[in-house]
Amino acid sequence: MNNTCDYYQLLHVSPQASQREIRNAFRNLVKRFHPDLRSRESSASHERLRQLIAAYHTLSNSDLRRQYNINRAFSSSHSTFNFRAFLQKRTDDYYAQARLIFYDLLHDSPQSACVLYERLFDRQRELKKYMNREDYMDCAFLLSEAYEDQGKYHVSSKLLIDIAHLELAKPYFRHFFTEVQSGLQRLMRKRLKKQDNIPLIHQDLRLLRRLNILPNNHHWKSLIGCLESGVAEGCK
Repeated sequence: MNNTCDYYQLLHVSPQASQREIRNAFRNLVKRFHPDLRSRESSASHERLRQLIAAYHTLSNSDLRRQYNINRAFSSSHSTFNFRAFLQKRTDDYYAQARLIFYDLLHDSPQSACVLYERLFDRQRELKKYMNREDYMDCAFLLSEAYEDQGKYHVSSKLLIDIAHLELAKPYFRHFFTEVQSGLQRLMRKRLKKQDNIPLIHQDLRLLRRLNILPNNHHWKSLIGCLESGVAEGCK
């Protein structure tokens, strides 16, 4: 969301405006600011037209509008506005619930975030489908930390592995990605010590090796070899 430009104000409509009102407002304003009709102010008109198109593109799409409304409310600095309560009330809106998880993680309520995550999101309804890519990666990292603190190392690993896939496809964390790598190595050691679901640990170790997350040294090679030979007790 552009912090200097409110799409509703730009189109001269209220946040409750219908799709027809938004469409009519856009058409009228486009005629007024079309650069072909305002040759003396072509540069300014081009910029205003670009803003109008962006506003209409967002507000005319129900999913984009919903996300915009959530971000718009989040950007509000009014002290009387309770953003968390606003999100909590939107129980049927998974975009709002995803934002609530992120909000709680950022405001030292990791337990609430984990409870909501476990209740609403799974393989069929993935959290990342309801957030933009960068927010999801930040949120997943904080969730991973919360689950590690709870001793749920498998869930914590799963979140960091997902971040690794996304980062390797298109860098976002960049230098900070070393935190993800060291976190995964630490979690694998904890999971091995716990001896919790050895076949799954083996599967994740092989995946991390393919992703070049694990150092290519004797220690990790021995661990993987140990698991492949089925000698679980020595793999710590």
